[in-house]
Amino acid sequence: MIAPAQTSTAVTAMLEARSVALVGASARPGSLGARMIAEVARSPSHPRTYLVNPRYRDIDGVPCLPDLAAVPEPVDLALLAVPDRALEQQLSAAARSQARSAVIFGNAFDPPGRTGLRSRLAAIAGQAGLALCGAGCMGFVNVARGLRAIGYVEPDPLPGGPVALVTHSGSVFSALLRTRRGFGFSLAVSSGQELVTTAADYAQYALGQAETKVLALVLEAIRDAPGLRAVLADALAADVPVALLSVGASQAGQALVSAHSGALAAADGAWEALAGAYGLHRVRDLAELADTLELFGAGRR
Repeated sequence: MIAPAQTSTAVTAMLEARSVALVGASARPGSLGARMIAEVARSPSHPRTYLVNPRYRDIDGVPCLPDLAAVPEPVDLALLAVPDRALEQQLSAAARSQARSAVIFGNAFDPPGRTGLRSRLAAIAGQAGLALCGAGCMGFVNVARGLRAIGYVEPDPLPGGPVALVTHSGSVFSALLRTRRGFGFSLAVSSGQELVTTAADYAQYALGQAETKVLALVLEAIRDAPGLRAVLADALAADVPVALLSVGASQAGQALVSAHSGALAAADGAWEALAGAYGLHRVRDLAELADTLELFGAGRR
């Protein structure tokens, strides 16, 4: 793990990136690399973007660079839409190029005959001071700052509003962005396996956004207990309600979580203790979560 002060700076650089390298950019319709190009291009903040793929000289007339070393500046964010077998090489290249953060969309499965890929990726990012979203995530949309860093087609424009969402589950991320309910988002993050940057880091950033009035957490595990307790204490002090959907409390849920991300799901008693200590609003399913967010998002009358 990188130091908290570094984490805060790197997370801000990631979530408010003004320069983005799209590694694995593709001209193939429907591919992850093509969707990534389209989604970043929809960012209202219009970050400087660099397409990176040695297979192309250009994509739709936009120059395509052979590697991250050819990018003319250290970027705030590198999006890695590459196969798992290339992740270690490309994250190392991002670190050498002095990128400040990265998103790993792939699941980071170990290649044949080797183990420990996720640990090596975490070590690379930690040593370089990179914030790292993922692995196994869908990326993020910072609605308040106008940045779409995703490789999957989501509603555009995404409605702005008071809710900051952090979820381990990509399917929950996509479902909530498509609810068409009476609330909008300041920030929405699909954090995946949280190899380096955790839900607590994203939530702490969100609390610093004036637009954030409600936190929504959909968590499979507690990966950074001290950090999570600290940010929940801050939310309580700031009178920002927190809605929590904990996944994996049941035996069946724990098995699902382990298969999905390799996380160790917290026992239900741990979630209940956390909710009691910090006044969290626990919900049982996505429908109840949407209802709760709509209620708090409407403001207090």
